[in-house]
Amino acid sequence: MSYVVFLILAVVCAALAAALIWYERNHTPAMNSERADWAAEREFVYSAADPALHDEFHRGGMAVPGDPAIVDVAYGSYFGAAAYVFDLQEAATVVAVSRGASSGALLDLRPEGRPAPAEPGMEPLGALGPRVLYTNNAEVARRVADRRMITFAEQVPDYIESLWNEGEWTLASMAVTDDPEDLDESLEAVRRFGDLLRVLPPEGHARVVTSGGPRDPGQPVPVRSGKESGR
Repeated sequence: MSYVVFLILAVVCAALAAALIWYERNHTPAMNSERADWAAEREFVYSAADPALHDEFHRGGMAVPGDPAIVDVAYGSYFGAAAYVFDLQEAATVVAVSRGASSGALLDLRPEGRPAPAEPGMEPLGALGPRVLYTNNAEVARRVADRRMITFAEQVPDYIESLWNEGEWTLASMAVTDDPEDLDESLEAVRRFGDLLRVLPPEGHARVVTSGGPRDPGQPVPVRSGKESGR
């Protein structure tokens, strides 16, 4: 009798162990050794997931159907600024660099031909090289979209699908990747984008931070609505 009881208990324990292994494999993001290695080489801290980042980032390339989990997170410092590299699980890789200030003027720079931002109020300002700049504040964006921004837009790596600002951060999204060179180039592109946005008016102010002067003739021609053009 005791042998039968022991056998039943052994079978039950084995079944529970198998169920626990299955649950962990399907509910715990696996550690991405490539991302972890990349993080370690740059003195970033790696974590398998960070759900709290959904509260920080949700604009631009973060607006992905299905609200995918934030996984394979690397956090550290890039040129003295806080920085993240993470994946929207099986959807995109996102790079974020803090610029230390927030603005009510929102910008989103995307390759021409890609879908426009889904959020309300974002309208196309015009073409900057091979990309289109969308904004919720055309007056401010026209002053930001100077020759330096046009040069930057022409130099952004093709694989970057969107660059945008959100709160105190600038971000970029791209297809899921762990290519070290792509991640390094993306960090630098996001940092440069943030530097160009230093002239944005701080939250609560309407005008761009500038010393004045005429509009740069190298700026894009604004895209006007039918109402504005009198059509």
